[in-house]
Amino acid sequence: MRPEPWAFHLFGLATPIVVIISLPQGSFWMTAGIILVLGLYPLLEILFSERQSASPPVDDGRDFETILMTHASSAGDVLGDVWVVA
Repeated sequence: MRPEPWAFHLFGLATPIVVIISLPQGSFWMTAGIILVLGLYPLLEILFSERQSASPPVDDGRDFETILMTHASSAGDVLGDVWVVA
């Protein structure tokens, strides 16, 4: 069994990008982040999930840590965006 590919987790970075872009647009675009997280992501999980057992541990977690830090650093941008829109 192969470790889970880290590139697939880059889809998670779409959430802050969508929120940062859609909040200033206003109107119905403000719901784009919610639709993405509560609608599209679960649908993709159902459609593309293959594994029933846990994947083996990854030898080097540097790729995952990079994705985590990028996502965490975008939280400030999202909060700033919310502050400007409010």
